[in-house]
Amino acid sequence: MESETVHAPLLILLNGAPASGKSTTAQRWAAARPLALALDVDVIRSMLGDWASAPAEAGLAARRLAVQMARSHLREGRDVIVPQFVGAPGLAFIEELASLSAEVGAVFVEAALSLPADAAARRFDERARAAEATGTGRLLHGALDDPMRRLLKKHEDFIQSRPGIIVVPSADGDPAETAHRLSRAIDRLVRDA
Repeated sequence: MESETVHAPLLILLNGAPASGKSTTAQRWAAARPLALALDVDVIRSMLGDWASAPAEAGLAARRLAVQMARSHLREGRDVIVPQFVGAPGLAFIEELASLSAEVGAVFVEAALSLPADAAARRFDERARAAEATGTGRLLHGALDDPMRRLLKKHEDFIQSRPGIIVVPSADGDPAETAHRLSRAIDRLVRDA
């Protein structure tokens, strides 16, 4: 009787600019793995009552809830992917996810989608217009004080400063290909570790 190799669960932080395809890519990645969890912090935040009146506090509360949900799922030996825009101010969240991975014996993978600035700005504008009447639209317009290009540049600089991060080029308009690229990059990282 052959023994089956058991792999540690994965905890993946999928970073990227607003509207870069993080949530869609995470959903597609998780859908290809039995009981993997695409844990979208923005969805959790939207479930909090009147979150738009205190968006920063709601965001922190949603991140705390996400960490607890991830902990539970990882302890069951299941993969978790967290699509979340995280810049330098969110470094504590990245460290919290890395600590959680060590605590539960998971493999922590920090990945980011990259998208040319013009495509990212176009996607962001399309999303903001489509979401104008929703809480997400209000958050997008209210939280971005810098012009979009400066925000993208700051985020790109932050991503480049992260040691060991996997940067995956987003296939603009092809979420299935983006998810496939992410899978290949993660598989290579895990295999080479």
